[in-house]
Amino acid sequence: MHNFLSLVILVSYFLTNRPRLPKLDDFRGILPFFPHRGNDKEDMRLRRSVLSFKTLYYFLFLAASIMGTIYDGYFQSLHLLHIVNFNHLLGRAILAVTQNGKALLWVALLILFLLYVYSLLAFAFFRPLFIVNSGSCATMHQCFLSIVHGGLLSGLYNFLNAQQYDDLFRVGKFFLDVSFYIIMSTIMLNIVFGIIVDAFSELRDAKLEIDNDMKNCCFICNHSAYDFEHQAKGFTHHIKKEHYQWAYLFFFLYLDATRKNDYSGLELFVSQQFEENKLDFFPLNRALSLTSTEDTQDSKMEALLKNMKYLVAKKFQEEAQRQQKLEKSKQDRWEELHIKAKSKSTPK
Repeated sequence: MHNFLSLVILVSYFLTNRPRLPKLDDFRGILPFFPHRGNDKEDMRLRRSVLSFKTLYYFLFLAASIMGTIYDGYFQSLHLLHIVNFNHLLGRAILAVTQNGKALLWVALLILFLLYVYSLLAFAFFRPLFIVNSGSCATMHQCFLSIVHGGLLSGLYNFLNAQQYDDLFRVGKFFLDVSFYIIMSTIMLNIVFGIIVDAFSELRDAKLEIDNDMKNCCFICNHSAYDFEHQAKGFTHHIKKEHYQWAYLFFFLYLDATRKNDYSGLELFVSQQFEENKLDFFPLNRALSLTSTEDTQDSKMEALLKNMKYLVAKKFQEEAQRQQKLEKSKQDRWEELHIKAKSKSTPK
């Protein structure tokens, strides 16, 4: 029965998502000598590939059910994680960790390097403490595991006790404990927590922005609710009567169920645009109830632009007249000086 239900879940996933077989372009970009050439038409279709993580997850879902029936029932305990697919809160919690997975991996690598440095210090100078405190540090591998297990869980101060040693040895152990607490337990772990908390904040802000857009913007024309509340019959009337989103969906379903020979001219145009992934037929930033207001605003803008052009042209004309007067005055002054010089040079 368990295998049958798992098979039903896998088949329902294939029926609802219809994952496509991988194409040659899916492997482009994986190898450096095999460049990627994107296909815009295919990318715009929200279809999953057979090699996607979601498809592989459902295959593993069925495989775990079969393994639990054949070998051991413990495999079927993995199906408890399937609750994440139906809970948005758990999905966002996992996304907060996986969204910045690259940064978390680099921080984890840095933590491992620092732990290795502390393992070298413990192996070189504090190896006797492991024997006294029932630890293992005969080799670097054992010392590293002991530092990771004891240092991160209980701290080096509680894990390695140096009360029976001399003062110089305890001073070195003191600096080792303090530096490990500041660097590893405080700074590095808080960096990890900070990355996760920042991801939670980004997801929360994105969700709030999406919710606000869904409540206060028209899905079809993208006009805000403020425009319709102050200049039309209201935002609710607009999204229920004028731009009803489900009416557009029903229209597309009607086009899909109707033969092309039975299309009208308008239906044929919309069908061709939809097949070419062009959305020009959508009334983006246009609404009939706001046509008069938009025309009034356009006329005002045109009048303002016309006045500005007139002022600029008048300014250039005045500047040209001023330059002409200036040139004429220079020419008159030069002629006057020339006449005076000529009259002085002629004998009486």
